[in-house]
Amino acid sequence: MQSVEEFFENSDFPLNTQIFATSDFGDLTSSELDSPFEDDVTEEKIFSCSVCNKTFKHKKNLKRHKMNVHGTDENKCNHCNKNFARSDSLKRHLKLHKVSRANIFENKRQRLNSSPQPGPSGYQAPAAEERRNNTRSRACLNTFQTYTISTDSTFIKNLNGFLQNSKEEVVRIVENKSKEKKGIKWYVCVKVRFVRKTTETEEEKCESHFRSICEITLLNESPEKKVTEAFLKILSSCEEFEGRGSGWILDEILHLEVKTCAYQPLAASSYIPLPKIIAKKKAVINVKNSDEKCFLWCVLAALHPVNVYAERINNYFSFEKEINCKGIDFPTPISQIGKFERNNNISINVFGFEGEIFPLRITTSTRRNKHINLLLISQGSKKHYTLITNMSSLLNHLTSHEHKVFFCDYCLLRFSNEELLNLHQEDCQNHNVQKIKMPTQEEKWLEFSNHKFKLPVPYVIYANLECILEKISSCEQDPKISSTESIAKHVPCGFAYVIVGPDGAMIKPPTVFRGKNAIDQFLTKLS
Repeated sequence: MQSVEEFFENSDFPLNTQIFATSDFGDLTSSELDSPFEDDVTEEKIFSCSVCNKTFKHKKNLKRHKMNVHGTDENKCNHCNKNFARSDSLKRHLKLHKVSRANIFENKRQRLNSSPQPGPSGYQAPAAEERRNNTRSRACLNTFQTYTISTDSTFIKNLNGFLQNSKEEVVRIVENKSKEKKGIKWYVCVKVRFVRKTTETEEEKCESHFRSICEITLLNESPEKKVTEAFLKILSSCEEFEGRGSGWILDEILHLEVKTCAYQPLAASSYIPLPKIIAKKKAVINVKNSDEKCFLWCVLAALHPVNVYAERINNYFSFEKEINCKGIDFPTPISQIGKFERNNNISINVFGFEGEIFPLRITTSTRRNKHINLLLISQGSKKHYTLITNMSSLLNHLTSHEHKVFFCDYCLLRFSNEELLNLHQEDCQNHNVQKIKMPTQEEKWLEFSNHKFKLPVPYVIYANLECILEKISSCEQDPKISSTESIAKHVPCGFAYVIVGPDGAMIKPPTVFRGKNAIDQFLTKLS
């Protein structure tokens, strides 16, 4: 068994100084504390230093003595050559020198990089000679990484040639990182320098970056096609920049960067208790699993229902081989459920809960042998699939209807009885979530009638026209025939108008006119 000191030193976790009062474990000599970690230590056993023959009761004290007295390079300050028993002690000491935190574990990183490290799915770290043409920088506990590929003198001014020459290296980087992280987000960025002449003897230079869109590459997925699309995007952006007529000409390709980030889509793993508000509805089965296959157990619980103790996982062990899980990871991300549906002829909806129920995934497979509704619950960063057995009870708070309601599995519309639901699903299964409804003969014309919703105009003209009645001569009408007799006509003789602005005030004094040709004058003044 490891001692307390060895345990924390090997794990590289900084110790909490409020719990451990001293950095050298000087206060931790109680046998009650040591016994769980170091069963072989007894009061009679003596540990001797091989250099100076000094003896110690506890092995940890001997180790501390070797570090402090005889020295080692493992936790040595490069500024004052002082040795420390633990890396966190060195970290606190380096603050006195104002040393960057990134340099604290430099020696350990070198040791890690010099030996092969295990990885998921048989991942093997690329050989050192394969990485000789690029450099790498890391951030946020190795979550974000940047690989820099330097340009070759052959392609220093040929962007297309440089990208084609770098394609194999970029594909290799993305493949290795996606295997190591079980999926990554990444994009490619090229830094170039442009030049243009400002005068006959002077030049102006600028540096610019052209990047692709952010892509996602999952485990065992080939990134070659996406890398090609990324390069085409970069070439298109560069050509557009040069074609703007600004006079910039490509002078030098500086380098290419591949930026990667660990991609962890929503996935679920081991057991989490149901929220109280969900558990009270008695509409969800929460299988108590200790592994990361909660998705699989929920599917089996739906396919092979039991009346009592449905949450017990041993009810479903015998049916596990019925399910085709080829290409499915555990814990299962939502992005792989479509593949699972195709493998097993099942349709699956996934709902989330954050104070209220909301859809996370609605199936597009409407004609499967079996449909399953799952509820994804979370506790911190931990997530867990559960099986919805009664959608009506789970969502009864959405309606004041006191009786059972029926929900469509494909569009989530609710109905008051099963007959209406079945009638609806005849269309919903054939037309996904929408149905085309043609207008009737009476409704075939579209027109705008809600004038009250029109946007107000910024300027309004309020005008008034005045006319005089001019008598006209006419023939006497036949009294036996119905007719209209004109006795006068309106002749415009004047007008007045005001223009009101957006603030409701007149923008100029009222315009008034009296005289002949009033209409012509009115139109002239308005123009």
